[in-house]
Amino acid sequence: FYPEEIICTYTYEIHNLNNLKYTGEMCGIISSMSGEFYPATGALGTDYVTVPFESRRRLSDNVIYGRFYTFGQHPDFDDRHYLMLYIWYSDAYIYPFLWEVTDQVHDAPDQRHVHIILDATGMELPDPIINGSGFIPSVDDFIPVYEDITM
Repeated sequence: FYPEEIICTYTYEIHNLNNLKYTGEMCGIISSMSGEFYPATGALGTDYVTVPFESRRRLSDNVIYGRFYTFGQHPDFDDRHYLMLYIWYSDAYIYPFLWEVTDQVHDAPDQRHVHIILDATGMELPDPIINGSGFIPSVDDFIPVYEDITM
């Protein structure tokens, strides 16, 4: 007796994004995934959701990678799937990157284990700020304001 596999495992790799060593947190989303599974019938729901997922970096070969779980995509619909990655950089700014991954999702040899490979060539993170955090606070001179208080 073996249980039927109903959850899909999606893995992804993003190659060739420069300046990864200056990144902080990362996360991503993938769109148009099925948001429901009906155990009684084994059917996927027709409502779509955007699934958030974690991202990690591997500096040795300049790769962003991760794994997430979903019910998958409904086989009777041909909606587009987009993967968006958000990167917090050393200057505290968030950089978004977007790819259409529809073909890789729909044409995966195993719809329960989908592996997405993306190339970020031509997409650049900025050069790092050399002198530290990039936050240089300053305060303008105060203008004195005198108020007479009657007593």
